[in-house]
Amino acid sequence: MKNKVKHILAMLLALCLFAETPLTAIPVLAEGTDEVTVTDVSETVSGADISAQTKQETLSGNQPASVKEADLLLNYLYVENMYIESPAAEKIYVSAGSGQEQFTKAVLTMQNKETGESTEASLAEPGKDLVFTLDSSTCGAGIYQIKELSYTYEEETAEGTVSYAGNMDITQIPGMEDICFGIDREVAVENTVALEDFADAQVEADTQSISAEEAAELPIVRISQSTDAQMTGQQLAQAIARAKGLTVQTQAADDLDSDQISAGSVVVVLDAGHDDSHAGTRANGLTEESMTIKVANYCKEYLEANYTNVVVYMTRTSGACPHPGTSSTDDNAARVDYAHSVGADMYVSIHFNSTGVGATTATGAMVFYPNSNYNNDAGSKGSVVASKIIEQLAKLGLKNNGIKIRNSEDNTTYPDGSLADYYGVIRRSKLYGIPAIIVEHAFVNNPSDAAFLSSEDNLKKLGVADALGIASAWNLSTEEVEYDADDLFVSDVDGVNGSFKITLKGATPTDRIASVKFKVYPTSDSSASYVYTATDEGKGTYTATANVANHNKETGTYKIIAYAYDAMGKKHQLRSTTTKIEEQKADPLTMKLTAKLNRKQTIATLALTGAKGAAKVFYKVSVKENGRTTRKTYNAELQDNGSWLSSVKIADFKKAGTYEVVAYSKSYFGTATKVATGSFTVDGPSVGAVTVRKINLNKGTFRLRLKNVASASKVKSVKVKVRNLEGKKKTKTYTAKKNGSYYDLSVAMKDYGYALGKYRFTVQVTDGNGITKDVKVVTYTFEKKDPVITAKLKSKETKLLLTAENLGIAAAVKGVRFRVYNVDAGSKKKNYEAKRDAKGAFKATVKISDFGMSGTYKIQAYVKGTNGKYTKVGKAQKVEVSDILGGEAVSREKNETGSYLTVSSISANTVVEKVEVKAWPVEKTKAKYTYKASDRGNGKYRALIQTKNHDNIKGEYRYQVIVTGKNGVSKVLLKGKMTVGDASDNQDDYPDDDPYVDGKYTITGSSTVTVSQMVSYYQSRTFYPSFYGGSDAATIKKFCQIYLDECKAENIRAEVAFAQAMKETNFLRFGGDVSITQYNFAGIGAVGGGAKGQSFSSVRLGIRAQIQHLKAYANYDALNNGCVDPRFTYVSRGTAPYVEWLGIPDNPYGKGWATAQNYGSSILQMIKDIKSR
Repeated sequence: MKNKVKHILAMLLALCLFAETPLTAIPVLAEGTDEVTVTDVSETVSGADISAQTKQETLSGNQPASVKEADLLLNYLYVENMYIESPAAEKIYVSAGSGQEQFTKAVLTMQNKETGESTEASLAEPGKDLVFTLDSSTCGAGIYQIKELSYTYEEETAEGTVSYAGNMDITQIPGMEDICFGIDREVAVENTVALEDFADAQVEADTQSISAEEAAELPIVRISQSTDAQMTGQQLAQAIARAKGLTVQTQAADDLDSDQISAGSVVVVLDAGHDDSHAGTRANGLTEESMTIKVANYCKEYLEANYTNVVVYMTRTSGACPHPGTSSTDDNAARVDYAHSVGADMYVSIHFNSTGVGATTATGAMVFYPNSNYNNDAGSKGSVVASKIIEQLAKLGLKNNGIKIRNSEDNTTYPDGSLADYYGVIRRSKLYGIPAIIVEHAFVNNPSDAAFLSSEDNLKKLGVADALGIASAWNLSTEEVEYDADDLFVSDVDGVNGSFKITLKGATPTDRIASVKFKVYPTSDSSASYVYTATDEGKGTYTATANVANHNKETGTYKIIAYAYDAMGKKHQLRSTTTKIEEQKADPLTMKLTAKLNRKQTIATLALTGAKGAAKVFYKVSVKENGRTTRKTYNAELQDNGSWLSSVKIADFKKAGTYEVVAYSKSYFGTATKVATGSFTVDGPSVGAVTVRKINLNKGTFRLRLKNVASASKVKSVKVKVRNLEGKKKTKTYTAKKNGSYYDLSVAMKDYGYALGKYRFTVQVTDGNGITKDVKVVTYTFEKKDPVITAKLKSKETKLLLTAENLGIAAAVKGVRFRVYNVDAGSKKKNYEAKRDAKGAFKATVKISDFGMSGTYKIQAYVKGTNGKYTKVGKAQKVEVSDILGGEAVSREKNETGSYLTVSSISANTVVEKVEVKAWPVEKTKAKYTYKASDRGNGKYRALIQTKNHDNIKGEYRYQVIVTGKNGVSKVLLKGKMTVGDASDNQDDYPDDDPYVDGKYTITGSSTVTVSQMVSYYQSRTFYPSFYGGSDAATIKKFCQIYLDECKAENIRAEVAFAQAMKETNFLRFGGDVSITQYNFAGIGAVGGGAKGQSFSSVRLGIRAQIQHLKAYANYDALNNGCVDPRFTYVSRGTAPYVEWLGIPDNPYGKGWATAQNYGSSILQMIKDIKSR
């Protein structure tokens, strides 16, 4: 044994099979009802007050319906195999109710827990046992749960056959919630008695018996938690034994003498009410328990002495309790159980009445009999016996109080839900199907009745009266009545449908035979018996048709026994015979299979003709696709024309191709034979052209259009699997949407890493049958261009313009970075982020000054992907930045403290940004000083080497000329010697003040140009306006002299002021908001929007105002002349000390004279032109 539950079942079976006392199969209550409590008969219990009036109930007269609802309790469920492999059959045994029901129909419903589909198995063997066979070939693989049982059974009564029908949800029964078995699937069974295979059990051939231990080794059993254990154990053992063709070892009743019972004998059980332990009523010196035993004995004696076909049993034969130590309720229940064990046909309980309140006027006899609910045959028979007995008692002079029914007063019900009888012995007997009555002979506390009962002779008369009533009701014979028939034979043996006709002729005595039944069973399995009610053909002839379906469809020899039943339902055996029936199989040669597919190819109709003799036809349909075969089984239905039809839904398979069909004919006996084959072909969906359109490589999108998508069963969905075949391969599936006669879909190339090149499109169509098929595969190539990287020097080699083009799908490029470094000098690598232009090219500008080197530059482009990472792209580019070459240096002594060094003939592809001279005396090399040479124009640069910067050392000096281009390239261009500080003071034509400080042109300082240079510069551009002929500056020379004078007065460089005036007035031609008449030479106050600005009375005052305004920007010095500039105080002083800072965009303080960018630079260029004169 593997678990505790299994041990419990084995013990239970052992108790049921080998108990010393007889086992009784007590009928089981309906599911959901309380247990019926069997109580003692309540006549004359001491202290009880039961008056005659309370018992004046009459026969209800209710007649049973032809079909009644029944709600039986499930006792057990037995599954032969926990696991089977197709096409094996599974057998399931079920017990419901009392075990006495004759089931005519039943259906067991199971559900495949994997698919949710339900399968039904029908009862093929009517009888007491519910046996179901499931053909696994007709259902799919899976775990099957037993869900529901529906049933119909019949009961024979004197009034005819009554049918009951019911239904139960097995999953709601405690202990039965999840009973499962597997078909081609293993199933784990929990909380279930798992019993091993019994095939190897050692069984003696001669005994054909099964022990409890052996029964516990059978496959699977589930017992309802609410079922009576003793009854279930016995039923279970018997059912298992019958399933294996064995018999159960059981004990017979101790005092049952089978020899006493001859064919047709009536078994009567007389119950002498009460006993010494359970005293009855008493009055007038009378005790009920002593009188009942006397009346019972007199009744028994009379029956046995006068009638030949009766057997009488007593529930007690002395004053002692037959079941010591029990209560009256349990004692009465045990008496009824005893009656059942001896096969009682009638139960008569003998009693005496009393009102329990002293002397009473109540007198006479009455008899209680069962109501018409549940096993109503017991009620009808009981009423007959009750009527006969009360009739005999009345003849003794006792008052006839009639026969009565007393129903339950606390709504106790029978298993079918109907109202139960009040008295316990009647109620319990009825559960067994035994008619029971209670005879209340007279009232012991009535003086008249008591006088009658005081006579022993009268007690004997009472016993005889009871006996006469029983004999009259049961038609007991005073002589032996012989029941016989002339012949019993079989005809019309049908091996196709499994039937044969039984005929009984010359049955006698015809006046005593109420009905005839035939008990039929195969000799190979006597447990597969079935009783057929014969049809009365008249003149002692009775017929019935037997069918093997009622006998487990066994073939071979069958035994038939004919029984006659008298008016009281007593059975009398007449004759017996045997017959033989063999299976007649259908002939495949006469059968033809046709398979026809409908126009939409959604349903195939299968038809088999010529299948005469087939009890069932089913088709196995299979289709093979991609090396895998799908199979399903379909049951056919018989048509009026004899053909067997079935419909196959293609959606059950969801596959295209050729379907193979195999037809099987199943005989009435269960044999399945392959009889015909056929096939049909289902076309899959199709698609026409696939085109790529609306390509947008900037966004990385395109569209697919599918044409002529079709299917006979209609198109349900269209999907396209898109895969790029170059780069990092990815696949994604898209659902196409119907657009008129086309199917369209959009593809985002970002899903494929924005890859270009070849793509593959696999079109997958699903049709109305659920068939999904790859119907077309096409490819398309998106052109890829090689990346183009260019690098060009611009603006006199000050800038490097970098461009990257053809980088693929624009949406994929999140940025471009150029990595730049000088190969020759081994500089650090620098990164430059590019910007995309309107045409999609990426550009970046590199300042050569970022490196300050000449030589070879290498540029590599990198693309930033959608993942944020940079990837090298295209070929690296190289450019050459020119070196600074040439150069001449000439020295000239100025005075005793300094000498000039003039540098010229510098050769450079870039703009010279500055020229520096590093000088030091030969005798003291540490006394070095670096001078910034001033731009003298025309490519000349001059530096004044002064002894004061070299410890006042005079004599021979060494120098280096260092030239730096605007691109930051710097080079020591010249080296040499010169003399410093040995010459006398020697003035030249050029002012000595160097205007440059830190490379920027100062506004404050001495003028470095002459009047003649300014006049020459002006006259090279235009003519002096005649307007000024009458002014204080009648000529251009006078005009320039005023500038030189006014600038000297405020220490402002005249070249700066004069160049600015020329820029602002367009060389005195004006033309803007300011007019020539205003003498406003720098647009003071002309702030735009048509504002003319300030006006002055003379040329000098206009020039003075400009110079004062320049001074306000250049320094913080006070004015030397009176202020004539009305906007002097508006200026943030000292914020533009250099010409370069006069434009606000170029000023580090955000201040300045003009808003234009490069304003100061343009003035500087004019200054250079002036100085070049």
